[in-house]
Amino acid sequence: MNRIFPIPFYSFCKTVYNNGGLSRSGLLHSFSWLVKTTASEPFRWIELALHNNKIESYQIEQDPVFILGYYRSGTTYFQHLFMQDDRFGYTSLYQTIFPELMLTFEKSMTPLLEKIAKIFKSQNHFHRTQLTWYSPGEEDIALMSSLNPDTAQWGVLFPGNSMKYFQEYTLFETITDVDLNKWKQQYLYLIKKISIANKNKQLILKSPPNTARIQQLLRMFPNAKFIYISRHPLDVYSSCKCLWQMIHKRYMLGKYSPEATDKIIIETYSQMMDRYIADKNLIPEERLVEVCYEDFIMHPIEIIEKVYLQLNLDSFEFCRAAMNEFALAQKNYQMLNHSLDKIEAGEVQQKLSAYIDYWQTIRHSAQYKKVAI
Repeated sequence: MNRIFPIPFYSFCKTVYNNGGLSRSGLLHSFSWLVKTTASEPFRWIELALHNNKIESYQIEQDPVFILGYYRSGTTYFQHLFMQDDRFGYTSLYQTIFPELMLTFEKSMTPLLEKIAKIFKSQNHFHRTQLTWYSPGEEDIALMSSLNPDTAQWGVLFPGNSMKYFQEYTLFETITDVDLNKWKQQYLYLIKKISIANKNKQLILKSPPNTARIQQLLRMFPNAKFIYISRHPLDVYSSCKCLWQMIHKRYMLGKYSPEATDKIIIETYSQMMDRYIADKNLIPEERLVEVCYEDFIMHPIEIIEKVYLQLNLDSFEFCRAAMNEFALAQKNYQMLNHSLDKIEAGEVQQKLSAYIDYWQTIRHSAQYKKVAI
């Protein structure tokens, strides 16, 4: 596959054109994209020249562990805990933003970017924490950062086409087999790069769209293991409303409508959950754990220890002290209260009632008791 052309600058302009152009705020937000695609192009060619053949022939020794769950369900915190176990690898923020440069320049660029972030006291606006380039990222954002036009994440930056991207590249319902195979090739290529960057460690990966991709993930990684995190749907909805507002303020390229994005949250959550519930039985029982977010936040170490046991992830004693230290450091983290007015809460509860029932089932099911305290 030709990975030199089209050049990212052209791909970005074409993506903007295909999505109806930029909004007023999108004009400002596009500046960083234009700078990145222009400044990084020579280095992208260097990385391709040095590493492309190795990536193409590389074999992943251990299939990944996938953390599943809709946006704002606690997947990032779960992955943060796994990061305390250095026997595993993960997608760093650097790899997410600069996927085309991860193998050649990550070691030299990350310390410099860390110093810049500290000098300017940069914040991770998604999680209201100090920005660090070592924090976990997501594969779907990495695909978008590499200017791949065939990724679901563009639907976040162009909400007018959000459902189109969701149907095509999360559910894979409206694309051809040729395009699906193309997406698989691009995704596998990225995972190979991440695996090489992590010295062939077993990867712990989290990207919310994967919640609806169990069929495709099992075809690519037959021995993969899965952790599904379930949070009360009303809390997910209210938190996602704030997430969309933040993305609009800082990153969005297309036009934004709060009413439209509220509908997007309901529809994508419902369809993602329907697909997950329909396909989770494809996963052997010993390779899937379902965890309740509310209990995990209260008892993170006890829950993750049981996850290690059920998924047979080596000895938990190796990382218990590090995970305890990290969990204690998070005690002072102040969660936002995303309250809804009674009318909206009632309407959302009615629309998501089936998934509220499923969340309650996870809290009380026999399977969940295997990982409960």
